Amino acid sequence: MGAVTVTAPEQMNIEVVRAFVINKLSWIRSERERFINQPRASQALYINAESHYVWGSRLLLEVIERDEPPHVTQEMTRLVLQVRPNSSTKKRRETLESWYRDQLRATAQPIISAWEARLNVTVSQLYIQRMKTKWGSCNHEKAHIRLNSELAKKPVPCLEYIIVHEMMHLLEPTHSARFVSLMDTHLPMWRERKAELNATLLSHEEWT
Repeated sequence: MGAVTVTAPEQMNIEVVRAFVINKLSWIRSERERFINQPRASQALYINAESHYVWGSRLLLEVIERDEPPHVTQEMTRLVLQVRPNSSTKKRRETLESWYRDQLRATAQPIISAWEARLNVTVSQLYIQRMKTKWGSCNHEKAHIRLNSELAKKPVPCLEYIIVHEMMHLLEPTHSARFVSLMDTHLPMWRERKAELNATLLSHEEWT
């Protein structure tokens, strides 16, 4: 549990990579411990009156069985999941996760557009996917941004922080002093948003 993966350009000398990891070992250990010990939500069963979160707000799930295509709607304090009769937990989960991805993409796109103008950069592709250990990632060479679909459950300012963080890598690929300076200049409250995001519940995961 909590394995660490290091990625580096193919042409980079392995000794340089090893030295980098050794230099960052204390930080890696502290981040690993924080991640392992962070509170997690109980395993979802996708049944009536179960708590689910949308943009930081707690909603109660209402499951309706109807012989029609499955879909999800948000109604005030309820999250209505319509599924076919006798649908499996897996199907209910897939339906709800698909809805979360749609919500995240619809909310993220205008935020990305606004920050493209501010930073004078262009995101060529946005990917939404379930990620176990990261909120987002950036391929600065291709200008691709990946967002964890779980962000649709977190407050929108936390989503904006992750988007800005990943887009800033289009200007500075590493987490250097320049990167921190750019974050401080363009999103001065980023530390507060990071702390808020890290204080939220993580989703339940089956670790193998």
